[in-house]
Amino acid sequence: MAKHMDTTSRHSSRPSGVNLAIVLLLVNVGASLLRSALGANWNSPFVYVKFICELFMLAVPLWFIWRGKNWARWLLVAFALGGFCLSFPGLIEHFQARSDSWIVTYCWRNLIDVIAVVLLFHPSSGEWFRGATNATTA
Repeated sequence: MAKHMDTTSRHSSRPSGVNLAIVLLLVNVGASLLRSALGANWNSPFVYVKFICELFMLAVPLWFIWRGKNWARWLLVAFALGGFCLSFPGLIEHFQARSDSWIVTYCWRNLIDVIAVVLLFHPSSGEWFRGATNATTA
């Protein structure tokens, strides 16, 4: 019972930066997944697999970040950097072939992601995550 109360009080003390980062990521990722879902050809079973994998890869880190797991912040960074590295070769082509509105949207969405990651690694957030790790090992 005491462990449950410690967990509850610790989660209620979650820094506003962590809360804001999660909201920003949920909105940004949710909009991307919705746009992808609306434009998908749902007649193919591969679309379902792709969509479920994307949802899983984004939801798992966010859930564990919400729960205060420090490794989940790093997993999110690894996913972001990995995705950027994989998409970088085609990025230049996209910039040349796309409209100005696409470029602005792309830059804006990535800026939101960077702000969220910075918030997750702000000193107050790091202190909270370290406290969460120590609380679960105690």
